[in-house]
Amino acid sequence: MLKQIKTIALTAILLILIPSITYAEECRTTKSGDFSDSSVWDCAHAPMSSDSIFIESDHSLNIDQNIAVTNIVFQGNSSLTANSYTITLSGSSLVEIPPGSSFNQGTSTVKMSDANHRTMESLTFYNLQWETPITAARTE
Repeated sequence: MLKQIKTIALTAILLILIPSITYAEECRTTKSGDFSDSSVWDCAHAPMSSDSIFIESDHSLNIDQNIAVTNIVFQGNSSLTANSYTITLSGSSLVEIPPGSSFNQGTSTVKMSDANHRTMESLTFYNLQWETPITAARTE
């Protein structure tokens, strides 16, 4: 009897915990719009801190709140308008904006929490912060 109670209790705990586990996703825009609008994303929710986002070709993404994501990937002719919000990037990404795409920084803050972030071209940031100490900025 005690063994059955322990088994039931363990099963109940697992059923409570499993839905709260978050998994990293690749969220891609399905249309232009605001970051917080779940209908803009193929993952059916505004991306979370463990997600990478892809701004698809010919889409414009408007940042309408502070965001934290792993990476931001620009596809051809896409744009990101940051306004005055904070964008925190936690992955080791290569920031590359292809020809025809744009990053409109406004008065935003971009925080890079991994020292391995690097850019392929000259990018202008209004306020760029590294959360992890680095020895030198890298470009390729």
